[in-house]
Amino acid sequence: MRAGLVGGKAGKLTKYKWSSLPDYNRGSGADWLVMDRLLDAFQLSKDGRGRKAYIAWLEARAEEGGEVISDEATKALKRGWYLGEPGFADKLRALVKPEAKKIGRDPVGRRHDELEAERILKKAATLIDLPVKISQLSKLRKGDKKKVLIACLLRQRTSVGNGWLSERFVIGHTASVSRLLGDFMRSRSGTRELAKLAKMLKRSS
Repeated sequence: MRAGLVGGKAGKLTKYKWSSLPDYNRGSGADWLVMDRLLDAFQLSKDGRGRKAYIAWLEARAEEGGEVISDEATKALKRGWYLGEPGFADKLRALVKPEAKKIGRDPVGRRHDELEAERILKKAATLIDLPVKISQLSKLRKGDKKKVLIACLLRQRTSVGNGWLSERFVIGHTASVSRLLGDFMRSRSGTRELAKLAKMLKRSS
């Protein structure tokens, strides 16, 4: 987009075949493409509405040069179900019939995700000098930058939910988790910090 190959007058981002974005548009792609992780990171629904909202957000940013997140781009994301409404997902779940609430990930898969999250947490925490014990984390303020940074990283790389993140990092109510992570990942500084931490993890592996 910055090179002028796609976006705005150069055409839709989804037309660029060397990107995974066309796969998000179709709703299917290579086996290695895990769309849910990205949708989770943006707190978007994992269906066509969430994918379309993500694409619309990118297209809106490309239309305007990509440097500023405009109101139009933000509105595009909000159309992806519950982004921008902290706790709204919990309210929706409360309206679901009891039998439907039982449908979800199996315990083995959930446990695997939590173990992977713990592994990444301990490794990342060492790199940025953050304690890992819950008793120590509780002494830091709920919105501590380092806690939020690693929580965002786990949101990107695992499928642990807000409840797990809330308890593990002592961030507060699940609605607070949604707000803190959403604000952090939408900021330029947050994006830079995440990219920096990802590089540090890669170098240390």
